[in-house]
Amino acid sequence: MTATSALATSASLLTTLADPDALRMLGWMLEREPAERGAVSRCAQALGLDAPSTARLYGRLTAVGLIAADGPRIEVRADLLRGAAHELDEINPVVRRLEDFPYLRGMFSHGRLTSMPVDDAHLDDLAYFLASFFNRDVSYTEAEVNEIVREVDDDVATLRRLMVDVGVLTRDRNSVYALADKANDPIGARGPS
Repeated sequence: MTATSALATSASLLTTLADPDALRMLGWMLEREPAERGAVSRCAQALGLDAPSTARLYGRLTAVGLIAADGPRIEVRADLLRGAAHELDEINPVVRRLEDFPYLRGMFSHGRLTSMPVDDAHLDDLAYFLASFFNRDVSYTEAEVNEIVREVDDDVATLRRLMVDVGVLTRDRNSVYALADKANDPIGARGPS
């Protein structure tokens, strides 16, 4: 499967699950044993759906491969959702950049910061990681810095302050930011302290 077709498949899965009734139907099937899932009329009754809506949803879930009939048994392919998440991670610029900072990966989920480092060395590492999103010889307003670091976490003030405190980003009295010379240090290649 090519990268483009994998992304198209991921998009189809997400589009299908954007329908609340399709998501409810899939959830209902996940909660049952494979042999019990074949009773689509029970599913329709439990979810309060009419027969045409149930057939349409069943067809959509089958078309994208989330469910597959094997005789009277219906298999739910939740692994396709994990695959879709993986495909999206493959093109996520934050996830891709984490390849150069492997010791920070445990603090991220799908390109979003989920926990702040607790020790100073890893705080420094996070600051250098964030600095890698900025261009040398470019001045940034505070709003522009916020927009860039928001890709990683919504607590932009903390991340902005971290970069300034570590010294990888400078801030003048007019709140103009720029990469510091220190940001060239190859901290990303050194690994955890």
